[in-house]
Amino acid sequence: MHGRRGLRLCATVRAGRLQKLLVQPLRHVDDHMRVQRGGSPGRLCRRLPAPAPAPAPPARPPPPAPPPCSIEIQFCVANPVGAVGSSVPPPPSEDTCTLLRNAVSQSAINFTCQPLFFTPEKACVWVAGAGAVAETNAVCIAASQNNFSFMYAAVGYAPFTCNLSGRSSTTCGPPMPPPPPRHPPPPPPPHAPPYPPPPRGPCRVEIYIITRAGYMDDARCETFGAVCAWRYGFPNLEFTCATYTDISATAVAYGSQQDAINAYREFGDPDKANATMANFEMQPPPPVPAPPPPPPACQVWVWFTRETPLVDLDTCINFAKDCTIVYGAPSPGLGPFACLSQSDHSANATAFGSLLGAIQAYEAITSKPRAASLWLRYQLTCTDTLNFASTCAPPVSMQPDCSPPPPQPPAPSPPAPPPGPSPPPPPCQTWISVEYGRHVPDLCGSDDCYAFAELVTNRYGPNSTEQQPFSCLNHTNTSMSVTAFGGPAGAVDTWQLFQDDGLAQLTFKDLFMTCGDQLRFYSTCAPLARQAPACLPPPPPPPLPLPPPPSPPPPGAVASPSPPRPSPPPPPPLQSPPPPPPPPCQVWTSIVKAAGGVDSQLCYDFAVHSSTSFAVPGMGFFACLDFEPFYANATALGSPMGAFGTHEKFNDPDVQAAAFARFNLTCGDALTFKSNCGLPATARPFCPPPLLPPLPPLAPGAVSPPLPGPPPPSPPPPPPPRPPPPFQFAWPECECEKRPDSSPLYLTLPNVSTSPTGGNMFCFEIARAGCPVANPCCVQDVFKIEFDVNPSCFGSIEYAIVDGRRQAAVAQWTPYEALKINRIDKTFDDAAGTSICIALRPGAACATAEAVCGNAWCTYSIFSTPDGGNWKCCPVRSWVDAPPAHRRLL
Repeated sequence: MHGRRGLRLCATVRAGRLQKLLVQPLRHVDDHMRVQRGGSPGRLCRRLPAPAPAPAPPARPPPPAPPPCSIEIQFCVANPVGAVGSSVPPPPSEDTCTLLRNAVSQSAINFTCQPLFFTPEKACVWVAGAGAVAETNAVCIAASQNNFSFMYAAVGYAPFTCNLSGRSSTTCGPPMPPPPPRHPPPPPPPHAPPYPPPPRGPCRVEIYIITRAGYMDDARCETFGAVCAWRYGFPNLEFTCATYTDISATAVAYGSQQDAINAYREFGDPDKANATMANFEMQPPPPVPAPPPPPPACQVWVWFTRETPLVDLDTCINFAKDCTIVYGAPSPGLGPFACLSQSDHSANATAFGSLLGAIQAYEAITSKPRAASLWLRYQLTCTDTLNFASTCAPPVSMQPDCSPPPPQPPAPSPPAPPPGPSPPPPPCQTWISVEYGRHVPDLCGSDDCYAFAELVTNRYGPNSTEQQPFSCLNHTNTSMSVTAFGGPAGAVDTWQLFQDDGLAQLTFKDLFMTCGDQLRFYSTCAPLARQAPACLPPPPPPPLPLPPPPSPPPPGAVASPSPPRPSPPPPPPLQSPPPPPPPPCQVWTSIVKAAGGVDSQLCYDFAVHSSTSFAVPGMGFFACLDFEPFYANATALGSPMGAFGTHEKFNDPDVQAAAFARFNLTCGDALTFKSNCGLPATARPFCPPPLLPPLPPLAPGAVSPPLPGPPPPSPPPPPPPRPPPPFQFAWPECECEKRPDSSPLYLTLPNVSTSPTGGNMFCFEIARAGCPVANPCCVQDVFKIEFDVNPSCFGSIEYAIVDGRRQAAVAQWTPYEALKINRIDKTFDDAAGTSICIALRPGAACATAEAVCGNAWCTYSIFSTPDGGNWKCCPVRSWVDAPPAHRRLL
């Protein structure tokens, strides 16, 4: 019994034993005894002192850290002898080892690739690492899940099912399971409650996977649980497969809140996520379709009204298509037009687009050539209207000019009335068409026809108010036609420009015309005209020998004309390779027969004769260009030396005599030579007087009859067309050849970039085209280039660059204002391709080429080297009148 001051001990004794206990003295003052009398046993108690507290045991030292364990994971591919095919796995490589290391290094152990080893039976890669017992054992068990199927998928061998093996081992071995009890515990009584399950953590963590491949099964679900435990659950969360379907699986684990947070952080690691997706061959989710774009901000309406009720639904649909081509093509920010409404007298088309698209359509509809094409197509007159409206641009209404219809063929005129005021000249209509000798649907569409009308207006339309702009009339797969109305003077000027060979060559290049194609000119007030590109036929056959000269007839006999020699059949045409770039010189030879009889065979024979008799090395083969009953033209291309040599050979009397005999040329016939690199020449056969029979003897006193007079002179050849008026230029103020067609040199369109100092820089090159007018400037060199600029912008120009060489751009004030690029010093053969740049100062007042030049076309002059202080050639051009491929406004 415990008391207040120690331990109290009591014992029960009998009377005799009690006497002996009483005799013994008490040892402690706290001892006491209580005795019960009357012969009954007594109770003896004694209080012992409280024991002293025991000293605290010494603290145990911490257990030593377990030695690190090493782990090795190996992947091998067997080498079956002679087995080939897509099902045989390839041997592993260093890349395979890298994939294996990345797959197993997601844990706390860092693995390194070991050297590869090969045997006759197999090839293996392996990785090694070191760590604690628990970590190495967890990685070892996870790597061997499902017979190493996880490892095979991680290194890219999932498609293969044979000849693969794996191994994972540690130096510490897996943890030993607890020993089983010696005897099984007795079963609980029937009424006893079952044992409670082990306590779970307060947090549940789920990781699920969804695949569209549809290959999920029980084994793959277990593998997914092991992968989640390895990558996201270390060290406390044990993920296991909970549920799965054909396309999904869910792994579940329980743990503390900190374990759940750690798993959440590990799950967000992109490397682990990519590795898991690669293990299960997951595809990225399909892209979410973008929301539909907002509706366009602007709407455009184009409609026409006409007095004649000829509008139906098909007309409205075609009108919408034409509006898309005419007004929608210049504006990429405007959608296609659609027929909105139609009546007997009107058609309305509408389109949606951006603000920029509506403004560009507004600018396009104010173009008179584009409006004229719609007026002509839908037969609008001056009482009809073409209208434009938009929610983002001002309205426009346009009406055709009230021009009278084209004149009819003149009827027999009555007697002339008394003289009075002359009436105004009747209006003229002009047509220009291009005809291809082949099927070219890509060059003959509606948009191409409108572009052809603009090209003809800019190139052949004179600067006269009497000539209206050309508009598209019709187009097929092989031709396009444009037309315009105007006065007689305008038609004649257009006819003269149409016959300019230099402008024709530019048009051939713009319209991609080749041999067999042609341009035609028709007008009610000017003659017909035609232009065609030169053809390069195959090499001609050797010339036929000339027939022997006829013997003179006997005296008194009348010479009978010899039968005409049959012309040889033309050789079959050969397929020639693609033509090279055209040489700089072109030569034309012509044959004129006053008696007529010129046909295609004679034109071909004359071209062959020109190639074999007139041409020299450096000149190509002649081809028949065109012919009429009284003449035939042949042409060829070549170098300047070839053109000069052909000119000299043409003037050889023996060569001319052979040509006269070959083509039976007599009095009134002629051969002509022209070139854009030389002087013209003409050869006419000699006309001796006719041989007369001897006169009979005269009777005495008779008077001899008068001799017949000379034959009448042959009619002169038709006069050449009137050349265009000469060009007059006030700038530059110097005596030199300023005509733009006097030289083949021009500047290409500038490219805008940023200079090293931060300002705008305009770069262009010197290029070379044909020289349509024969003159010495056709082979001019380049000494300098001058620009007609705004003098207030001289301070905005920083420097110039010529072929990569930086130099000063010189500002000239007197005797005339100009910006000069000096020291170019290029010969005619080296000038083409010379690169020139003009750099502007950053932040300058004149920051664009339009501001520097004072206009949108920039006039310039290319100077040749001065001869004795005088300038020989200074052709004046601009970027507007350059060859078509390099022509536009800035």
